[in-house]
Amino acid sequence: MGLIKNIRNSYARAKAVARAARAEMETAIHYQNMTCAEAETLPGDTLLECVDFRLERQGGERLLSEPFGSRQAVYTVNLFDREMRKGGLCRYFVDNSRASAPLLEEALTRVGAEPYRKLFHDFVCEHGLDVTNLSDFIIRDIDRYEKLVRKYPFEDFDGAFRELSGEKPLEEYCAAFIRSRLKDFFDK
Repeated sequence: MGLIKNIRNSYARAKAVARAARAEMETAIHYQNMTCAEAETLPGDTLLECVDFRLERQGGERLLSEPFGSRQAVYTVNLFDREMRKGGLCRYFVDNSRASAPLLEEALTRVGAEPYRKLFHDFVCEHGLDVTNLSDFIIRDIDRYEKLVRKYPFEDFDGAFRELSGEKPLEEYCAAFIRSRLKDFFDK
């Protein structure tokens, strides 16, 4: 009796996974083919998710080497925001996302997130960090990582970031920016 129940449960889980995958594929196709008119009607969080999906499909990090514009600004800010949510500023500098650091202040300014730009600028200046050369943050062992964490007050920055996020999350700045420039993100 237990074996049959396990088989039924496994089958039910497999069907649920298949339904979720199908729904994800349908959403991806919808986002890829979305028009400006359709995007205009989306709530902010869905609009940002759609644009983020489209930017990743268009090459993601390749955007960082193109002339700076609306798409690069949103991609850069989203990359920073994701890394901050996953592990904070140290993680942003340690991960490959550090490649976007030289563009971050301009990106934050462009999307209107001045409080975040000031927070980042003040931290970088106060600690003498050169965002065009973050090679010290290429970490291959835990001891070196722990030294970096002790050297810079990342927890203070991360706490201030969370405080700003509680007032107005970066997603809101990005969604408003995208909404004001839909034609930069949607061809039709």
